[in-house]
Amino acid sequence: CEIGAIILDEKFNVISNWKYPSDAQVESYERLKRGELPLELKEILSNSMRNLEALIIIEDELRKELSREGFKVEEASDDLIDELRSRKIELMIKAGLASSEEDAKDMIRNFAIALSEFKLREVSAKPDLHVIEAIQALDEVDKTLNILATRVREWYGLHFPELSSLIDDPLTYSKFVNEFGERKNVRKEELVKFGFSLKKAEATSISAEKSKGGDIREEDLRRVLAIAEEVIKLDSLRDKLSSYVERKMEMIAPNITSVVGATIGARLMAKAGGLEKLAMLPASTIQVLGAEKALFRALRTGARPPKHGIIFQHQAVHSAPKWQRGKIARSIATKIAIASRVDAFRGSSEKEIEQKLQRRLEEIRVKYREPPKEERKAKKVKRVKRIGKKR
Repeated sequence: CEIGAIILDEKFNVISNWKYPSDAQVESYERLKRGELPLELKEILSNSMRNLEALIIIEDELRKELSREGFKVEEASDDLIDELRSRKIELMIKAGLASSEEDAKDMIRNFAIALSEFKLREVSAKPDLHVIEAIQALDEVDKTLNILATRVREWYGLHFPELSSLIDDPLTYSKFVNEFGERKNVRKEELVKFGFSLKKAEATSISAEKSKGGDIREEDLRRVLAIAEEVIKLDSLRDKLSSYVERKMEMIAPNITSVVGATIGARLMAKAGGLEKLAMLPASTIQVLGAEKALFRALRTGARPPKHGIIFQHQAVHSAPKWQRGKIARSIATKIAIASRVDAFRGSSEKEIEQKLQRRLEEIRVKYREPPKEERKAKKVKRVKRIGKKR
């Protein structure tokens, strides 16, 4: 019970009892439920066995452990368990674990609160929950980074519009703005030091001299520079978060990481609600995780269901021809289901899972190299219709 262990005979007379240590009640209760038998309780049970034929143990794990220790144990019937639970307070008082009914109820209530706190701490400490928070933070940083980088490009573009066609990368663009400020500061020698090739540096310096953009006031430029600096800082934060996710995923889910990579694996875990919850899902559900809207729309309207969700981000899926994507997504989802169960319940790295996936992907690429006949016919019909319209 919540206060300790009570040993009774078949007539519910108390033979002996063992009370949990006052400073570790919850921990002792949890260990006992897991089958970890304290030495003191083992001695009490050994002494009790002298007058008993067998021990009827309620807790499954404790019964298994006692059986391994050499005790003769039997499983309790459902009726017996129900009766013991209904008489728990009475038996606690009888065993001397509580002085009165009010005292027993207070003890059970306090224990329940302590157990809830213990469970919350235990759940909150799970490493997969920290990975979920990290991948969600990474996605939010990406979103913010793209918004701010676009704002820098549009705002600075009023002053130097030609720069947009010369620099495609948003981070490089923000670094350029932060480095040079006004376009009058753009010189070929400085651009070469910045990292531009000689040819690109010449083109940029000429564009700066002949720019059709308007002048920018110092106050406005300071605001643009502040946003550009934030973009650079956010990119640094993004790299740190990405490294953290990869490192943690290698530790807690090495098989998922080897199958789909750290980022996709973490996103699947976040969508499922944790590693163990992902391990409980069938491959068919894993395949469409992230495509819930499309799936429910298909169920509602009778349209074709989605073939993939988050898994589409995997290179093998999005780079494959359309007629292969469903088969590839299904194969990857199957291996993720296996990998997640190994990671959650065994914790060992199984290289064979990835090897089997690569063999299966190669089989699909060879076997389904050409599109199916129905798809080829559909393409021909569309082409004829298009030609007919032009005529």
